[in-house]
Amino acid sequence: MTRGADSYVAGVEWVQQGLHVGQIGTEWHKMVDCGERRAYCGTIMQRTRLFGTYEHTVDDKGRVTLPAEFREHFAAGAVLARLPIQEHCVMVFSEQDWEAYEDRYINSLNTYDDFDDDWDSRSIFARMSLCKPDKQGRVSLVQGGIAEGLDLTGKVAILGNRDRLEIWNPATLAAEMAKYRERKAKRDARREGSREP
Repeated sequence: MTRGADSYVAGVEWVQQGLHVGQIGTEWHKMVDCGERRAYCGTIMQRTRLFGTYEHTVDDKGRVTLPAEFREHFAAGAVLARLPIQEHCVMVFSEQDWEAYEDRYINSLNTYDDFDDDWDSRSIFARMSLCKPDKQGRVSLVQGGIAEGLDLTGKVAILGNRDRLEIWNPATLAAEMAKYRERKAKRDARREGSREP
């Protein structure tokens, strides 16, 4: 079982085509030149990278305890969501990380005259759940029907994935991982084939 949390702030900077770029957590922000001074376009915030694999248990009320290392990260509130890119798990974001994700990927959806975008947005927000973990760090997988059809009972796997946690049925995770490895093997074989003289 692997565990860990890593809080980090800006520390990488380089020049690309005359534009100064600075890394803040996992987000990249332009830097502007003001004579001899430089300033970040945006607010510098500390971010927490979520990673590791954990085995936890869903109780008889449909609650699961978040990994102890990350409870402070979610203390102000958690956003539980199902996203179209990966329907087989419940994703847990802090409110700050959800806002960043929404700004980057969801706000650009055209819900006025694009049928697929409209339904993607609807499927996300209809099941999304906001909650504040209790004193034991538990969140509910019942409210909003967020875990409907995922068989998240008994033992579950919790994975860290950069800006979110993912809650999986272990058998589903194993099956999806096997599919991924098969696709990756085929992709790698195609690449190797294209390199042959």
